[in-house]
Amino acid sequence: MNNKYALKQSSCVALGSALLEFLTALPDLHLVLFSSQNPQVTPCQLSLDLKTGAELGSLQPPVTHPNSYFKFKPEGRSQPLSTWVVGKESSNGWLACHLDLEHLPTHLETHHSPSQTPLVFILGISDRFSILFQAGCSLPLEANRADLEPLYQIELIYDSSEISKFCAHLRLQTSTVAAIAPAFDAAIASWVAQSNAPELQSEITLRLLMALEANSATPQALTSTNHSMSPNSQAVAARPNTKTIYQQPHWLQQEKLLHELLHVSSSSLEPQTILRRSAEVIRTIFNVSRCLIAFYSAKDQRVIWGAIARSPELLTGDRHTHYPAWATVEQLIHKHHHLSTWVSDEFPLLAEHTEIRESGVARAALSSWTQSHPKHADKWVGGFLCIEQWERDRIWQPEEMYLLHMVIHQVEQVLYQALVYQQAEERVQRAALVNRLVAQIRASLDLSHIFETVVMELGQLVVVDCCSIFQYLEDPQDWQVQTEYRLQPEASSTVDATVFAPIHPHSARLRNLKTVQVSDARTLRPWHPEKPPSEVSGAWLMVPIHYHQKLWGCISFRQDHYPRYWHESEVELLTTVADQLAIAIHQATLYQQIQQHNQTLEAQVAQRTAELEYFFDALPDHIFVMHREGMTLSFCNHAFAKSIGYEDRQNIQGQSIFGCLPSNLLNHFAEQNLQVFQSGQTLHTQETIVFPSGMRHLDTFKVPLKKPDGEVYGLLGTSRDITELIETRQALSERTEQLQDALAAACKASQAKSEFLATMSHELRTPLTSVIGMSSALLNQLFGSLTPKQSEYLGIIHNSGTHLLQLINDILDLSKIEAGKASLQISRFSLQEVAEQSVASLSEKAHGQKLVLTTDLVGLQKCDRFVGDQRRVKQILLNLLSNAIKFTPAGGQVWLRLRCDGNIVTIEVEDTGIGIAADKHHLLFEAFQQIDSALNRKHEGTGLGLALTRQLVEMHDGSISFKSQIGVGTVFTVHLQAQLPKGEVSWPPTSKPTEV
Repeated sequence: MNNKYALKQSSCVALGSALLEFLTALPDLHLVLFSSQNPQVTPCQLSLDLKTGAELGSLQPPVTHPNSYFKFKPEGRSQPLSTWVVGKESSNGWLACHLDLEHLPTHLETHHSPSQTPLVFILGISDRFSILFQAGCSLPLEANRADLEPLYQIELIYDSSEISKFCAHLRLQTSTVAAIAPAFDAAIASWVAQSNAPELQSEITLRLLMALEANSATPQALTSTNHSMSPNSQAVAARPNTKTIYQQPHWLQQEKLLHELLHVSSSSLEPQTILRRSAEVIRTIFNVSRCLIAFYSAKDQRVIWGAIARSPELLTGDRHTHYPAWATVEQLIHKHHHLSTWVSDEFPLLAEHTEIRESGVARAALSSWTQSHPKHADKWVGGFLCIEQWERDRIWQPEEMYLLHMVIHQVEQVLYQALVYQQAEERVQRAALVNRLVAQIRASLDLSHIFETVVMELGQLVVVDCCSIFQYLEDPQDWQVQTEYRLQPEASSTVDATVFAPIHPHSARLRNLKTVQVSDARTLRPWHPEKPPSEVSGAWLMVPIHYHQKLWGCISFRQDHYPRYWHESEVELLTTVADQLAIAIHQATLYQQIQQHNQTLEAQVAQRTAELEYFFDALPDHIFVMHREGMTLSFCNHAFAKSIGYEDRQNIQGQSIFGCLPSNLLNHFAEQNLQVFQSGQTLHTQETIVFPSGMRHLDTFKVPLKKPDGEVYGLLGTSRDITELIETRQALSERTEQLQDALAAACKASQAKSEFLATMSHELRTPLTSVIGMSSALLNQLFGSLTPKQSEYLGIIHNSGTHLLQLINDILDLSKIEAGKASLQISRFSLQEVAEQSVASLSEKAHGQKLVLTTDLVGLQKCDRFVGDQRRVKQILLNLLSNAIKFTPAGGQVWLRLRCDGNIVTIEVEDTGIGIAADKHHLLFEAFQQIDSALNRKHEGTGLGLALTRQLVEMHDGSISFKSQIGVGTVFTVHLQAQLPKGEVSWPPTSKPTEV
């Protein structure tokens, strides 16, 4: 903020002296500069305690004509004390130098060059207050008459950015002065450019005004400051008899205004209170009917901070409570944007409100405004100040206009600082609140207690009529009040009350996890249309409480009876608290789930423990758990307790073995336990112990129980009573000896049987061979012709001999196989040839029984060659085909099918014979067993064919099975495994085999 004045020379000197006195007394001073090209404005005239110029020549290098004097804070001083010019104490001294002032920037409108209009500069920089004083004579010195005191143009610059630019030019001037440059650089480097403290700004204004009053001078504002007045105001101000505020007897009331505003800001730090008191102070000092202050939101251009002060006669009614819209203020700004001071005597409210315009009460109005500074951009778009005179006409003086413009800036600065302080305090309070809530959440998982603490703390901090926590119940779709805080305790409670979600105006938005802000409930459709708007007015702020995108409920602020603008800090606070509540609810829910799970686990553990104890008690084995310390029994089952003479295990659990075991068992038992404790190894032993109930044999295990670090803290012992096992083992040993003797006898008998069969077979085969041979010769009539009767009898003899010889051969083969003396004669042969030979040998018999014998050898096309015992395979085919032919009545059919799959050959023999009864299946492969075993059976045979066939199949590592149905027929299936020829390691061979 820059202020320009037109003053006489004496007033200029008075202002300079007051300013230097004020600056040099600041405790946080960085530097003070006084520079003057004007011989009529010297240090002596400004009461600087400097020595004569002759003594200044002692400086090295000498300064013969100094025009500039610096004063630095002590720590900024880098030159020896001998270079300091003046001062009883070195800290009060000034450094002198000569600067080229013509190249320093200035905004004075002198219309003359600096050489013709000598300049005066006073620069003061401190941590809390900085100022640049510039003065220049309005006319050249030679044009000033001796009888007329020169008139000076003065500019007071408080803008830190303008001061920084001036310091940059000044640094170029001082860079060549060795005695000044280091101290100047240090002073500027340690200075932080910022706005002046309001109390110091007011103090310097008061001192300057007092200096002018003491000099009997009245400052005249520059003509540029009158550009903002309307033509009517300018004409009135031009009248000779027009009084200004400074010409009145109490002109210092203006400074009183600044002091009162400073007092307001220092006595209250609440923004709204500051505005309200400031409006009353401005109304009183300016002696007007009404004062209006408004600051508009940068977000929606509504009034976010405002106050109206009215005289007592205007307190009735509400027509004096309107604020102008931001659009109206913007029109004023655009209309007067080209002026240096933003002041207007128009009536902005009359353009908006017809009832005010028609009443014609306001007789005069004066307005000023501000536009947003970058540092205020997030708080408001601009400010507006209007004073009105309602009971009489009033001509606004230029000084009043300037003062009003200065006041709106000061109010804006005070409001900004109050907001910054309030925000800082709110951040501290809210951080403390969040910390308390976090501590509460960590200290307790009781949601009701946490909820009560949260709503009470929030309600008292934000000052709302009601702070509530709702839970959303999905099934009935209700919002239920869990807890609430009310500013008025006598108000009825709504805890446990519910709101049906479909009629809740913001339920859908909350379910979408969106924050709800309602600044004025009257703008919405009321829930109760029958009520007047005054009863449903108010404001709401609701933030959903959710965890992992799942809605739990919401926390809300409610302001009753009047609107309220919810600031972002309040929304942010409520959101932060909602997030913490979500965590608390999640933790409490998890805790409840864990508690329920623990209770379930404890119940299950208790149940399992009881089951295990019941199980262990039911076991006959001795089971016990022992702790190393004191050898205490922490658990034992009923069998263990009973074995040492106790009926109930509870009587010895928890006791040491030294107090409950019999003396004859104690030493042995303790030695074993000590061995396990010391070695850490499992002990297994079989022992014989004499219990009170008698001697028992035990199989004992003692397993060490270890901690994670390997330390043995106990053992688990089990002892199984193996007395019966030992006795049974002894009896079994005796029985085994008996069986071994019987087995040896059976082996001898079997050997004798085998020898007998071999002998008898040999003795029988010799005469049978002769009988068969002779009968065959006779049948062939080698010795003459035979009668039919003779041929019939010889045929019977030949067939009977052949049958008997086959029977003897089968018996011999079966005996050899069972005795393990039979072996396979391995060769590679054609399965097709063997099958055709077998069928050919039995075709006459089949034809005689009027049977159809069919072969299917298609499955042998790819692998006809087979490795095995050719005679035995042929014997298998003959036995199966013979049985099929034997048990198939005339007109039936018999099929022989062979197929090969790798090294596996499958043989199927199917017939349409009589079939095999199910109760006879188990006898089918037993030796000497006949399906038809009656004395008058129709089918001959010894029952050895299938038994021998199964043995032959198993010798080829194969299997035989059958399916049969009475009256339908039987199917026998044989699987033979090809044998590995000598000299080959795999089958089938990779190359064509060589025929054997």
